[in-house]
Amino acid sequence: MCSSDLIALFDGLDEKTVHMTTDLAQQFIRTLWSILPRSTDTPDPQIRRGKALISCRTHYFRDVASQAAMLTGEDRESLEKAQMPVFYLLPFNESQIRAYLTAALGSEERALEAVSLLDSVHNLSELAQRPYLLNLIRRRLAEVERLAAAGETVNSARLYGLFVDEWLTRDNGKHQLDCEHKRLLMAELAAAMWNSEEKLWKAGRLESWFDNFLLAHPAIA
Repeated sequence: MCSSDLIALFDGLDEKTVHMTTDLAQQFIRTLWSILPRSTDTPDPQIRRGKALISCRTHYFRDVASQAAMLTGEDRESLEKAQMPVFYLLPFNESQIRAYLTAALGSEERALEAVSLLDSVHNLSELAQRPYLLNLIRRRLAEVERLAAAGETVNSARLYGLFVDEWLTRDNGKHQLDCEHKRLLMAELAAAMWNSEEKLWKAGRLESWFDNFLLAHPAIA
């Protein structure tokens, strides 16, 4: 295999660098680039061979400029922005959700039953557009169906209650905030965003809200 055929995959960049200072995160990314061998058939020894794929959450970077700067090594790695195309994983559409559930549940009939359940719960169809959440929903379908059959209230709040425990457990070893503090923080953030009648806040507004949250909760601060 020649070096131009090499592909390096780095999954979950944000989960690693979120606990780093900006300078350390930039050094870390430059270290990732170093895995690609330098070219020996060009006059410029800084040119590297092969490709690298780095994945992270869409909202990890504050803006496009900071994304381009960090991923290209702040122009220290001889990487041009044109060499770094950015791809976004779009939400699943209805046909993709149905195809996933058919494959995961083993039959189209079960998939249709699941889709009917998704449609019956407020906001659940929107959550199912996100691949990771769709996987969680699929794993909880039997429990949700049991609750619905028993006449219990099944809504997005109840489902979030089922999911939150799994999310927090999945991140054991990564927490910098106590799990109960995280529950309180996210509940208050959800309420604040609901009251603002907005589904999206810019990073600066979110950080300002968090500063005020810490002022109001000195034990968490």
